[in-house]
Amino acid sequence: MRRSTRAKAHSRSGAIPVKPRHSSDSASSEPARRSANAAETSAFRFKAIDAALLALVLGFALLLIAGTGFANGQELWPMPDAVEYAAMAVNLDRGLGPVLHFAGITYPSRYTIGYPLMLAAAYPLLGRRPERLCLVTALTALVAVAGLYILTLWVFDRPSAVFAGLLLATSPHFLGLSTCVMSDVPSLAVVVLAALAFL
Repeated sequence: MRRSTRAKAHSRSGAIPVKPRHSSDSASSEPARRSANAAETSAFRFKAIDAALLALVLGFALLLIAGTGFANGQELWPMPDAVEYAAMAVNLDRGLGPVLHFAGITYPSRYTIGYPLMLAAAYPLLGRRPERLCLVTALTALVAVAGLYILTLWVFDRPSAVFAGLLLATSPHFLGLSTCVMSDVPSLAVVVLAALAFL
């Protein structure tokens, strides 16, 4: 009698019994959320307006870099760091390895081989003239600006990307090192590209 009375009460009130949620429901929704986030990430599109804005930012950065002058880079300043990088690149090109070779004596270098390899790869294209090695750093500076623009556009939005690109391009420290045979700016470019690769 009590069960029938309760059933009648439920039918009269129109209440529908609610099934409690189980932990399996929340667990099954987690892959759906991940796939939705992956879909949003893959939906990134580099539009024509982004290409135009990036070209303007890179052109502005190139003007600033050229405006700083290449005297320090051509004179392999600051010493002895720039001289050591250039010497390693020249010796790599000659097949002597990433070492310093002066007056018939070979010395081990203080630095890793990454940046000198980059310089050595570009050395034949630069006419095998050490004073032109600073152009490699200037090119990596433009790569860093472009990479930061794309990274910020991917993570945030277009105004933030323009601001980030201009902020880096107008940094005095960045501009000063972008024409020197030093590894600071190329390292920044590598870090930005690595961040893009892992998105």
